[in-house]
Amino acid sequence: MFDGEGYISFSDSGLPEDTSARSFSFWFKRTSSIDDNVVINYGVDAIRKRFGIFLADTGLTVGIGGGYSVSITHAFAANRWYNIVVIYADGFINLCVDGG
Repeated sequence: MFDGEGYISFSDSGLPEDTSARSFSFWFKRTSSIDDNVVINYGVDAIRKRFGIFLADTGLTVGIGGGYSVSITHAFAANRWYNIVVIYADGFINLCVDGG
């Protein structure tokens, strides 16, 4: 079980890039400030070659490289679990917080 301390490192070989569809789902519980925490970040910094999910106290940002990103504003309250789903398909990014 990963307890949220530190990070997990693995090869990004085989992970989708360019226009390939992908989805990521995760749970998190904020216990203190979460200014610009990285959930996942892989690839090289070029258009559609990098994929990253970043959390902050005030929302969530998904970047797909080359300066393209989508952000949502959401006040993540402390000591509460959240379910986040990110889907990238057909050139669109969909972000869902707690099924919304």
